[in-house]
Amino acid sequence: MTIDWWTLALQTVNFLVLAWILGRFFFRPVRRIIVGRQEAAQRILTDAEAVRGEAMRTLAAARKARADIDGDRDRLLATAQADAGRERDRLLALAKAESDRLIDDAKATAEQQRAAMEQGLIDRARELAVEIAGRLLARQPPACALDTFLRPLCDEIAKLKPGARAAFLDADKPTEVVTAAPLSQGDRDHVASELEAAFGAPLKLLFRTDAAVIAGIELNAPARAFIRSSWREDLEHIRNELSSDRPSSR
Repeated sequence: MTIDWWTLALQTVNFLVLAWILGRFFFRPVRRIIVGRQEAAQRILTDAEAVRGEAMRTLAAARKARADIDGDRDRLLATAQADAGRERDRLLALAKAESDRLIDDAKATAEQQRAAMEQGLIDRARELAVEIAGRLLARQPPACALDTFLRPLCDEIAKLKPGARAAFLDADKPTEVVTAAPLSQGDRDHVASELEAAFGAPLKLLFRTDAAVIAGIELNAPARAFIRSSWREDLEHIRNELSSDRPSSR
């Protein structure tokens, strides 16, 4: 098994960047939100204690009046305690429910933001990897590996079905031969000879250049059929494979 050190290094850098971003822009704000909610809950508890204090003052007044209204003492005391208890329980229940809801909302938002941030970093890393590969390949002389790409192209031609092969043999419209850099007359003759041998028939060819090919050779038929053996095609395959390996959101 061969380890791609470049890919491993890029993934390590991406992980460190993700950890730094999460630590700086996510966990601190979430912590402040949670602390704020806890303070709000504490204020509600304080209010509940104030209500309880009011109830206790009512109880004290009832006790003070006990000498004059001895018959009502037990009723007033029971009523005050029951009211205070119910109010305290109600406020505590409301505070807990609100606190739980806010914490759950914060966790859900944090998870969504984390997933979105992670996916954005992965997408950027994929595009950056393909871009770096393209730039490195573009530094090579485009015409230096013509035969390296011409042979696989001829092999693909040999695999064509009759209907697809016919698309390249239109006598009225030329088949385009696209390379990254202009070919010398000798290279054009060599390419034409190899292609005619692969098709088993003479071809009407039109040579043109496209820097996006980077290196290699591509055939474009008049009927919008094409065969590619180029670094552009290889990079497209790499991009598609990386996209298919995209992890799903958790």
